[in-house]
Amino acid sequence: MEIVGLIFAGLAGAFYLAALAYAVMRIVKTEQLSRMERIIWIAAVIAFPLAGPIVWFLLGPHPLGVGVPHNR
Repeated sequence: MEIVGLIFAGLAGAFYLAALAYAVMRIVKTEQLSRMERIIWIAAVIAFPLAGPIVWFLLGPHPLGVGVPHNR
């Protein structure tokens, strides 16, 4: 019975790390975001490990319609 719990925990951890890596990759590749917005999003995804990726996947790069001007 313990082995099943360990397997489940390992799979859950692997799924979380994959989702986190995918969210960060999508943030980096999103052209709608300025450099500062990318930094803020990546910090939010890492600082809020459950809510950060969920907010990113559900609401996208500008969830409240607020954006930082691009300085390119």
